[in-house]
Amino acid sequence: RFIHCRARHQQSKLTTQLQSLGADVLHIPCLKIEKNDTELNKISQKVLSKKTILVFTSENGVRCFMQHCINIGVDARQFSGKKIAAIGQHTSDTLKSYGICPDIIPDEQTSLGLCKILESIISKDDDVGIPTSSEAGHELKNHIESFGARVNQWPIYINKEGLDIDPKLI
Repeated sequence: RFIHCRARHQQSKLTTQLQSLGADVLHIPCLKIEKNDTELNKISQKVLSKKTILVFTSENGVRCFMQHCINIGVDARQFSGKKIAAIGQHTSDTLKSYGICPDIIPDEQTSLGLCKILESIISKDDDVGIPTSSEAGHELKNHIESFGARVNQWPIYINKEGLDIDPKLI
């Protein structure tokens, strides 16, 4: 018997693999992801049109950002000409599911790995957007600002205690 603590929408691969091996998998999400409308409302078509680089640090950030874009009438065509960075392969795969292929994916799938690549790309003329979690620190933003770029970090989703408990446990 296994307990899987990720949000339901992030459990499918591991759950399927474990179940195919005969495991009984209980879903007990430790976190619930909620959109942050206050921050999302700061991201308009006009704001996005000025961004030269978008940096994605999580699958949840991609999902929340892209759903917001769809809601305000922005689709993948409007990302043409912008550099898109993904912190790692899962984030990249989530972007691709929305029709966006990232230009930048570091081998070292961390904020530091991302900064090492961005350092050689970013200039003072760049305007960078970082859609992220309410729990994210400002290290990535500060590091990118140190390259001379303008940066907006948008905490577009909130990590809350998980309330979505599998009925088998009740």
